[in-house]
Amino acid sequence: SFPLPPRKARDTHAEKRCANFGTCESGETGLSNVNKELLADFTAGEALLKKGLCHAVRPIVDRIIKQMTVPLVQGSLRYAYKVGESISGEAKVGTDRSQKNAAEGAVFTAAVLP
Repeated sequence: SFPLPPRKARDTHAEKRCANFGTCESGETGLSNVNKELLADFTAGEALLKKGLCHAVRPIVDRIIKQMTVPLVQGSLRYAYKVGESISGEAKVGTDRSQKNAAEGAVFTAAVLP
């Protein structure tokens, strides 16, 4: 069978963030759209590899990389909102400032920046 990344690493962030960003199958609940698409791509890639069509897998790998980036960007935005500075007259942000939240935001952001 096609080797998959560890389930926790692959699924947990997308499931947590889909509720925050309304990107679950049912808006704020259910399977994340990211994980739904990843599962389909992993399955398609496995089928092509089993047929020996390695050259056909590259576009699928590219889609997988893009989908795995979504929860990282969502995490960056979520923690930026938690620790950010409010602008007068705008929605209040930065109501959950802590070293933990700042560190999590930094890690998510570092994971997606070139």
